[in-house]
Amino acid sequence: MDISPKLKNSIKVFASEAGRFKLEDLANIVGVDKKNIVDILNSLVIIGELEGSFANKNSEFVTNNKLKQEVQMILENPNLIETYNSDNVKEIDNEREKNNVISTITEIKKCPKCNISVEIGGKFCPQCGEPIG
Repeated sequence: MDISPKLKNSIKVFASEAGRFKLEDLANIVGVDKKNIVDILNSLVIIGELEGSFANKNSEFVTNNKLKQEVQMILENPNLIETYNSDNVKEIDNEREKNNVISTITEIKKCPKCNISVEIGGKFCPQCGEPIG
């Protein structure tokens, strides 16, 4: 795939601003398939234009800055770690509930209309404009 500089820059800016996001969400936003998103993110990391890694079984990307924020938040609030207790996680049997737990810890919500990841604090979905409650 020939990557246009504009697309590459858009993905870099999105990743830097979002911090953590689902690859599928970004693919839908920019209109490129998920495999190409992975390739573009990998190339940005390799050439040093973006610092981050893939997470959650390669379904998400997280920047180093966002990961540091998340770790710092857990260090400052150790009670958040209880959420990941293996007994508690085993009891969560529905995917939506799992996403809610992860969203709470990572400061990300789901848009009620289009279901993309949205950082807590945002008033509107960046994709569809739906108010985020």
